[in-house]
Amino acid sequence: MRLLQRAFNYTEKDAEENNPNLANASRIAFERADLELQEEFSKRFEEQDPMTRLEIRNKANELIAEFKDLYTDELRLEYQDYVSTTVAETLLGRFNEFNIQDPVNSLQRIYDSLDASEQRSGRKILNLKVVIRRAYADQGLGF
Repeated sequence: MRLLQRAFNYTEKDAEENNPNLANASRIAFERADLELQEEFSKRFEEQDPMTRLEIRNKANELIAEFKDLYTDELRLEYQDYVSTTVAETLLGRFNEFNIQDPVNSLQRIYDSLDASEQRSGRKILNLKVVIRRAYADQGLGF
């Protein structure tokens, strides 16, 4: 069901090409929720009380809430790993200025504090902002 796929950002391409741990957590959360929804659907069908579209959607939303923590926990680990490797390597001596709870704004402040010559070479900092915003923002991590 697409509602479940969207909730857990699950796609086959992501599972094959991107971070295997996050893709695995996404796949597990999606598959567990999908299996429970199918079991409920089948049970109700066998009892000759088929689920309506609204009941299917409500059950899917209930399962999303139930399994979202599994996905969010793995995403948090992925984010912390990204920060401790890529962000730390890019910022080098300025890593202590980075705020893991407010990454986009803290990266902007770090970039803005660079002089003009440093800003030309500091474009990697702006790239970090894009990656963090795209991959981690609004995903239940608190920013």
